[in-house]
Amino acid sequence: MTEKTEQATDQVIEQVTKQTADNGGFLLPSGKRAKQIEPMGKHIKLARRAQAGGADYLFAMIAQITKIDGKGIVAEELDEFTAVDVNLLIEMTLGKL
Repeated sequence: MTEKTEQATDQVIEQVTKQTADNGGFLLPSGKRAKQIEPMGKHIKLARRAQAGGADYLFAMIAQITKIDGKGIVAEELDEFTAVDVNLLIEMTLGKL
């Protein structure tokens, strides 16, 4: 990662952290608003079942705990999100696990 990319990533994470503290949600670079709940054991179990069926575990976990613009998502929808949105969702999810 270049220094410029790292700085941009740090700025986004800083913004997300502030927004998360403000309202429990955060803004994705695309402008969509994401809100995540605290992962529970049941979410891990469901994500592992999805993985056994061929789904990506992390995408399944994101789908289990995330709402986008107030609506639930399925893991396959993440395939159509921009890479920067997906990367931020991954970072936020990994921070909760």
